[in-house]
Amino acid sequence: MLWPWPLFGTAAPPLLSNGTVVAWTDGVFQTNLSPALTNIIGISAGLALKANGMVMDFSNSTNVPAGLTNIVAVASGSQHSLVLKSDGTVVAWGTYERTVAPDIFPAFVPAGLTNAVAIAGGMGHSYALLSDGTVAAWGDNTWGELNIPADLTNCTAIAAGIFTGLAAKSDGAVDEWSDGDGTSTIFTNAVAVTAGLDHNVVLKADGTVNVWGDNTVGQNNVPPGLSNVVAVSAGYTFTMALVGNGPPVTKVNVLHPSRTGTNFSLQIPTQNNHVYRLEYKLSLTDSNWTALPLIAGTGKLQTLSDSAVAGTARYYRVRTW
Repeated sequence: MLWPWPLFGTAAPPLLSNGTVVAWTDGVFQTNLSPALTNIIGISAGLALKANGMVMDFSNSTNVPAGLTNIVAVASGSQHSLVLKSDGTVVAWGTYERTVAPDIFPAFVPAGLTNAVAIAGGMGHSYALLSDGTVAAWGDNTWGELNIPADLTNCTAIAAGIFTGLAAKSDGAVDEWSDGDGTSTIFTNAVAVTAGLDHNVVLKADGTVNVWGDNTVGQNNVPPGLSNVVAVSAGYTFTMALVGNGPPVTKVNVLHPSRTGTNFSLQIPTQNNHVYRLEYKLSLTDSNWTALPLIAGTGKLQTLSDSAVAGTARYYRVRTW
């Protein structure tokens, strides 16, 4: 059996507000990180997304496919990497692992996969959250990792465990699946999920955290009084929480909407490791929204624009994942 140390041995290293990354092992800071790790706006274990839409694999930079641009999100599996592009497509490289022979097979993305807005990687499997709230799954299915519950819809966030999948839903519930068994865990206002070896973590809209699963080394023992959490990341048998000045921000404030000729633009405050998209329709009674390219959050104000406005009216909305 191949244990996925790169993914589950360490959670994603912390990203600092100045766009640099720090990492440590056994309490000792690593000082040999690449000097190119600057202007970083998103991270996963071994991967860094730069503000210019390029990606670095600082576990082995030669693995990144040549010509990879317009990246808005990154995710790491056991021995594979995933990136989400601004057009909603996904690129993968590395290898998938399974617990039965053959143990390793090349990482891939299903042909025709589009409209992705978030990605997650497990031991030998991958997930993409689609803009319609459903989840696509591919890779190894030895333990039912790909057995998405048939009624799973309205998802807002996803995570991949070693042999499991998690999805937070718009009603605050969380679905977990593996071995063909889809179960729904009732929470109030779950806004983010993450998974370790055998424990699962939910961040709630009030800034508190719930954990369930294996508790052999205290994985479920949330520190007393932990609040104002804005992000969570699970490692092999531990969890990290980023504490802010209040609960996580779940809504986007639209600033400075403006139209000049055929160009419409607005600004929004953004968060790292989130993606955003401007969408429009031509009539309030129209049920179909036209999606513009995804953009990556930078922790700063970002401008979203539509440069091909036609006619007298368009109705806009901003979505975030």
